[in-house]
Amino acid sequence: MMQFPKRGGDSQNNIGNMGDSDTRCFAQRYELDLQIEEYLGAKVWLAYDCELEIPVTLLLLSDTDPRAQNLIDSCREVAELDSPGVVAINNVIPHDYVTGVGSLAEDHGFVGIVSEHISGQNLTALLAKNDDDFSLVEALNYTSELAHVLQSTHSQGVTHGWLRTSDVFITDSHRVRLAGYGINESLVLENCGADVFDDIRDFGLIAFELLTRVTPFTDCEIRELEEDLLPSMVRRDIQIDIDEFFARTQNGIYASMSQIIDDLDSLIAKYKCFEPIEQQHIIIQNANLAGAYLTKTKVRAASVCLLMWLTFSAVSWQMMTANFGTRTVPSAILPSDFAGPTPSFTNSGFPSAASKYFYPSTIYDYDPLGDGQENPNLAQLAIDGNLKSSWRTVNYPGKNLDGKPGVGLLVDLGKTLKPNALFIHFRAPGHNAKLFLSNKQNLEVKDAKPYGQVTKSTQLKYFMNVNAQSGRYLLIWLTQLPKGTNGNFVGGITEIQVRL
Repeated sequence: MMQFPKRGGDSQNNIGNMGDSDTRCFAQRYELDLQIEEYLGAKVWLAYDCELEIPVTLLLLSDTDPRAQNLIDSCREVAELDSPGVVAINNVIPHDYVTGVGSLAEDHGFVGIVSEHISGQNLTALLAKNDDDFSLVEALNYTSELAHVLQSTHSQGVTHGWLRTSDVFITDSHRVRLAGYGINESLVLENCGADVFDDIRDFGLIAFELLTRVTPFTDCEIRELEEDLLPSMVRRDIQIDIDEFFARTQNGIYASMSQIIDDLDSLIAKYKCFEPIEQQHIIIQNANLAGAYLTKTKVRAASVCLLMWLTFSAVSWQMMTANFGTRTVPSAILPSDFAGPTPSFTNSGFPSAASKYFYPSTIYDYDPLGDGQENPNLAQLAIDGNLKSSWRTVNYPGKNLDGKPGVGLLVDLGKTLKPNALFIHFRAPGHNAKLFLSNKQNLEVKDAKPYGQVTKSTQLKYFMNVNAQSGRYLLIWLTQLPKGTNGNFVGGITEIQVRL
């Protein structure tokens, strides 16, 4: 068992003794209190280190899992990192047991990854709230802090490899801490070998969300940036320089985090000079995003300057036109670089009030007409907020699943909801699929009326709630699959997003 010194930082020491003789305990040291997440076959717990008397976060993965050795090796490397912005790995335990009372006890061994417990919230939770947005300068400052953390680890030869908003913590002291090093990439075997450019692209997507509260609905592998959603299309107080900054994170122009930090310093210095603005959200639609937040600005201090400018322009025009025998004064038009982009308003069913995104946390593979399993360990990848990962079916020799009527994913929304839009990002174009929204967990597909369906899908398909349907369980049912690179047929879903 590797031992690491007690860490400081933002860890709290005031939780107290979480358990008693009935508490489950790993390695006879870590009392399991609350399961935080079940992620790609690994269970993440809030636990208590009885030796150091501090709360910790404990990830448990079966020691028979084929990813176990890679997880151990990666986390041992990360434990040696010297970076205060990284959530520290305190202990790596290659093999031990969970003991407890009665039926609570586990009868097989686990790999245990013990990390410091952070007092704060991750970015996924913060962005899902209905509170006011971060000011532009606040968002840029957090983005800069994240860039410094990545620069620190890159300088030590360690990349993150698979960065999600849930790995970015804003602590109670308003500092950025980054989790997931050594863990995320190990649990997603297909993403091993990620490099600095992968981190930069992921960083850019997180920066977009920090600035706008909107996920850019684009393919992270193949990009045509002139067609992508840009930050200024979502938030009116963002100018073209931030659009260009985001584009450089996605198209390979940035080769290091040092270059990014230099440009961020310039952006922060510029936007600190602007007065904060009041924001009001409305809905827009464009080629890549069916609904997004657009900030409508109400100018405060700048309004005085604008009024003076308009008055001066009108008087000047009147003086000029007076020389030509007319007293007509044209209406003033705001210059385009001040007004920002003109939104394309949708009339296809979007509500006029602001919408919000709902982030489901529970998902299952759904194969009731087969052997009951369809890569269950990958199901969580369809709701992890990362467009570089996906749940996929097993390989089939034919596009019609060898005569099986279908297979899919079942998302538990937690309660009955009435989404106004659902976005399905397929792993590849060419799927046939049906979508069901129901309050029944075990849905009889052949007797149910689909909420929507798609034939020969593009990679992104969105469904409008034109019939105002509601339900707790969302089923994406694949009935025909595209051909894979190996000659077999394989389907999959990269991301499911629900907008209320």
